[in-house]
Amino acid sequence: MSGFSFKNLCLKGRRQADDLMEKSTFSLFCNLIAAACGRLIRNRERSLTLTLCLAATLFPLLTALAVSEGLRYQAEISLLHGADLYLNRDYYGGSGPIAETDLLLLKQSALSDHLQVQGRILGRTYFVNRLVAVVGLDQKPRFPAPLLTAGRLFQQPGEVVIGQSLAQRFNLQVGVKFALAANPEKLFTLVGLLTPLGLWDSDLMVMALSDAQAFFGMKGRLSEIQIRTSDSVSRESGETLLVEKVRSELPGSLPLRSVTRTEAGQYLSQGFGFRGGIYLVFYILAWVLAIPALLVSSGLGTPATAREIGLMRALGWTRKQILALTALEYLLLSLSATALATLASMAWMKGTNGFLLTQFLIAEVALVPGFDVPTRYLPFWSLTGLCLALLTTLGGSLFYTWHCSRKTPYESMP
Repeated sequence: MSGFSFKNLCLKGRRQADDLMEKSTFSLFCNLIAAACGRLIRNRERSLTLTLCLAATLFPLLTALAVSEGLRYQAEISLLHGADLYLNRDYYGGSGPIAETDLLLLKQSALSDHLQVQGRILGRTYFVNRLVAVVGLDQKPRFPAPLLTAGRLFQQPGEVVIGQSLAQRFNLQVGVKFALAANPEKLFTLVGLLTPLGLWDSDLMVMALSDAQAFFGMKGRLSEIQIRTSDSVSRESGETLLVEKVRSELPGSLPLRSVTRTEAGQYLSQGFGFRGGIYLVFYILAWVLAIPALLVSSGLGTPATAREIGLMRALGWTRKQILALTALEYLLLSLSATALATLASMAWMKGTNGFLLTQFLIAEVALVPGFDVPTRYLPFWSLTGLCLALLTTLGGSLFYTWHCSRKTPYESMP
């Protein structure tokens, strides 16, 4: 009985020791945070200067990555609501026009009950001095029908709808007739304005398929054929089966070139991933050039920092505690700078719609964008900015702090 009581007493004592150790570690951490906040408040000018420098350096990176993610997100939505299969002809390894008779064959084939098929013309031309995208569709598009904010969809030959930003730039109203320099003999009538959903429909002109064929000189030919299944095909095996069935219905002298929804999504991810990587590489190069200015603004290497470390050593601070205090101080500064840069980027993009910035990130965009610039702020990019800020501030600070803490208080306080 006494042995059992002694064993319980030992276990109880061990638990109390563990609890005390945990409490002392937590208390030490709280004291270090309080000391770090006190150092930041005492050196408020230096802290404010360093925070603003870090935020100003992070601001363009977070903005560029947010715009890139916003464009990717809009493109993924367009791809999701698009076709399951895109067909055209293979011309010397590139995409070429496909005959309109191939479209008629697909509509008359045995697959017509399970497929939605439509052809379209894709091209570009200049509207005065503005490069615009031209899309030719059936007068009754099977999918998806353009959304209009004014007027109606084209019904007669020569009728078109255009993006609202394009109409605002050239002060065009519904009912106006105009011609384009690429084919001045073709007269168009504006009958509707597209709903400004994003970048893709800002500088866009949509017309009937026959008008687009006449405008680009592609009579009897299409840029591509879009195919959508009645029950959505989303797996690669189903898409492969769909491609094989369609190819069997279209014999021809020229080989077919097909792109499935999955393949288009892969191209999209690779393209935007490459673009985001370019942003990050150029930004890191600019960041390397900004490191000396940030280190000077942080007060690294000043006699006051060495004297403060020497005084802490004289008061009994250990080397590990001094290093932990420095790390916490710059962690708080980096967190503040990252949060400030993120909030400033959000406020600028939402409040001014990317004024003075969007033209450097998106080609063919005016000083004041005529559409809502898509942005998407992800936690991962803010975490990346925080890591860059920590690498900059802690890169030399911890080494300098460690070097000063090795000296005696007499040597550190001249």
